[in-house]
Amino acid sequence: MGGNKTLICIFPCVPLRAEPNDRSEQVSQILYGELVIKLEDCDGNWIKVSSLEDSYLGFADPRHFQIHNPDIERQLVFKPTNWNNGVYSHLLPVGSYVSLNDFVELGASPNSLSEAASTFLGTPYHWGGKTQHGIDCSGLVQICARLMGICLKRDAADQVEQGVEVEWEGRSANDLAFFNNNTGSITHVGILVSDDKIIHASGEVRIDGLTQKGIIHSETSGLTHTLSSIRRISPQT
Repeated sequence: MGGNKTLICIFPCVPLRAEPNDRSEQVSQILYGELVIKLEDCDGNWIKVSSLEDSYLGFADPRHFQIHNPDIERQLVFKPTNWNNGVYSHLLPVGSYVSLNDFVELGASPNSLSEAASTFLGTPYHWGGKTQHGIDCSGLVQICARLMGICLKRDAADQVEQGVEVEWEGRSANDLAFFNNNTGSITHVGILVSDDKIIHASGEVRIDGLTQKGIIHSETSGLTHTLSSIRRISPQT
């Protein structure tokens, strides 16, 4: 696959790595039916790609992709669904895309961000993850936004630049709350379930308390994350 081409992922979930080797950190995942731009070939049978949806960069195995046919329309998968191409059978994760010609059960679209996130409750935390087998905080928010027709960036530090800021007194369910570390960098994000509850990926996808100071662990009552800002997003984001 030489030259810059639009590729489509043909595996249920493919690791996107920071460097072109299997030992490198997974920075994100590419789900079935997601599109990427191949930027260059790399040594060791790797390619550098950029996500067509959020411009995220990383390295992947080219055997997990094929050249995308733009005439084939895609539709979003709202629930884990079985897919069979006549040779292999796969369980596709939420947030995947299938062809209009694929006869699979897509599931119903959620009514809100927090409703979408609730289907991930108990999912273990996994750095760079985007599925119900393992997910990180910004991956959870990005996939839930996708299910609502909203395109968000991959990392919390970039997501905080999207939407509009909301004052603490004006917060409501389905707003995004962002949290900073000791140096002020944005390192965590979650979705408000109500004025004083938040769903987020920390150890696992869980619901904890929210105050103006930050997240209060529901079991230990300790402050776990320091609140930086609250933002509201929409399909136009």
